Amino acid sequence: KYENKSLTLLFGGLNQCFHNILRPVIMEVPEKRDYFVRLKKLLCAERLLKNSLVRMGKPYDGGYVLVDDFSNEMRVYSFGIAHDVSFEKDCANHGMRVFLYDHTIEGLPEMHENFHFSRTGISCVNEPENNKLSLLELLQRNGDVGNRNLILKMDVEGAEWGVIAETPAELWKQFRQISFEFHRITDINNPLVVPALERLNETHQIVWLHPNNYGHIERSEKGMEIPAYVELTYVNRDVYKTEPGECCFPLAIDLPDDPKIEEFVMGDWGNGSEAMA
Repeated sequence: KYENKSLTLLFGGLNQCFHNILRPVIMEVPEKRDYFVRLKKLLCAERLLKNSLVRMGKPYDGGYVLVDDFSNEMRVYSFGIAHDVSFEKDCANHGMRVFLYDHTIEGLPEMHENFHFSRTGISCVNEPENNKLSLLELLQRNGDVGNRNLILKMDVEGAEWGVIAETPAELWKQFRQISFEFHRITDINNPLVVPALERLNETHQIVWLHPNNYGHIERSEKGMEIPAYVELTYVNRDVYKTEPGECCFPLAIDLPDDPKIEEFVMGDWGNGSEAMA
């Protein structure tokens, strides 16, 4: 694991500390140990039995990992676009229709015949006055209620917690694969984090985790480290078979979000993480 090292120099009686900007920032939070033990169990990964993982999208920030299992009948729902559609373009090039949603941009930086864009954000309830709608409402508008050939990508700067926690498990079952960026997952004061993770675990299993090295790493007592911002892929338990075992990250297909900062080595996040408790 990369350590957060600094160099302290003495100039004129003043201590000045310089952080090594090539490595992720590590914040010591010994008081969060019990919370981190709970998070680690909720984020336990398993290995796919028959399928492989593939990187979708551009190198570095903006790329995600999915199960290499696509067909023309599948539809992709993508929330949080900004100015990068490389992930969505790769999905569209597999013949899938892609529904793109982002209420913070006027339009897409690039078009594709399989793109369907709406200047709409995601929320746990319908908020038409704020250009935000619920997942159920959007599925209804596209005629996808009951369709179990769906893939989801969500990077919505923290709004994911309310959406996940408040969306019924039955609706999550419609998605074969889900790729998230979780924001501030280490925030012990956010009451939605644990319920959201528990809700997803009812129907899906984590098969991929990757730290976003634009954010910091937090280290609790006894050296347990969890990224504040982490990318994950879940697979539907009814669709894909997995098995417990060692799951070490990053993978060979992974790249750091910021290429100027070293990749953070997460280590083993499988086997229930009992050894870290």
